[in-house]
Amino acid sequence: MGNGSPVVDSTQVESHLEQAEAWLHTIAGSGIVGLVHWAATGEILEANDTFLDMLGVSREDLRARRLDWRRITPEKWRSTDDTALEELRRVGRSMRADKEYVRPDGSHVFVRLRSAKVGDDPEEFLSLVVDLTREREMERERDVLLERERRARLEAESAVHARDAIISIVAHDLRNFLNTIALASELCTARGETNGDPPWIIRRAVASSKRLISDLLDAAQIASGQLAVAPEVLEVGRVVDEVCALFQPQARAKSMTLRCRVADGTGRIRADRHRLVQILSNLVGNAVKFTPEGGQVTVVAERSGDGVTLTVEDTGRGVDAEDLGRIFEPFWQARRVRRGGVGLGLPVTRGLVDAHGGRIWAESRPGLGSRFCVWLPESAP
Repeated sequence: MGNGSPVVDSTQVESHLEQAEAWLHTIAGSGIVGLVHWAATGEILEANDTFLDMLGVSREDLRARRLDWRRITPEKWRSTDDTALEELRRVGRSMRADKEYVRPDGSHVFVRLRSAKVGDDPEEFLSLVVDLTREREMERERDVLLERERRARLEAESAVHARDAIISIVAHDLRNFLNTIALASELCTARGETNGDPPWIIRRAVASSKRLISDLLDAAQIASGQLAVAPEVLEVGRVVDEVCALFQPQARAKSMTLRCRVADGTGRIRADRHRLVQILSNLVGNAVKFTPEGGQVTVVAERSGDGVTLTVEDTGRGVDAEDLGRIFEPFWQARRVRRGGVGLGLPVTRGLVDAHGGRIWAESRPGLGSRFCVWLPESAP
């Protein structure tokens, strides 16, 4: 008393302890917060039902001493545990720590802990544990949605850029075609050549304009998912012969050899005749266009499984490996190839093949030529 020490009321201390114990029981039985008594060795000594439910284990597992927090913690969290344990030993409590446990079924539970030393024992501790699994899942879902939104925005921006580019290209090409038609018409008028068929330069410009407009319409239908085909029973050989005959004059004009072969047993398929001619014409036309004078283009049709494979092979300059994966993209053209259109031929061809339920692919060896292959089923959808 004389030394000034405060008087400790044992009744008051006992009341505070009872109150604290009541609060602890309330927390333990709340079903909201997990409460676990554990040892530094890894053994889980006691836990409430909420914590056991988080881990997906039973109280029998706890009584049998089969629970070890070190064994159920993934390796990537070991350093977090070691840091928290060191802090507990040094100051008696730890700051908030996030980690995860592995349940017996292999699933993971994400938790947040606050821990403190139990009494004077330096190796036993008590932790309050909150399950954050649902919050983490919501965060991941949010991240996925944000990534999808980012990609959609980039795709939309890319589509806008592509649209602007194609408008510029189309306007330029159509202007050239119309200027050619206008100039040729003026020359015909000046020379009195207004009777009979229009000169070849006018016919070529008109045909190019029609082809460009047709490709644009087809590309728009493909992009909107509105392209339809009208299948009928076709002799594949007749279609191949028709397309080859169409391009023979161009091949001869370049001193090229255009060979067409229909293998025995190729037979018939159900396909849209107009679209099949368009598919082959696009591929053969490209081969003739990009193969130098004196070269060779070979067209082969043959039975392949439950369908038919059409192959167009040339001896042209080929396609660089880094460009091969992009040749079916709308409006794309290799920089080293002079522009001969707007870059819609192959994308439209792929769309037509897809509409038939088929496949198209390309192979190339730069400097030696390219091979385009189309497989079509016996019956288009």
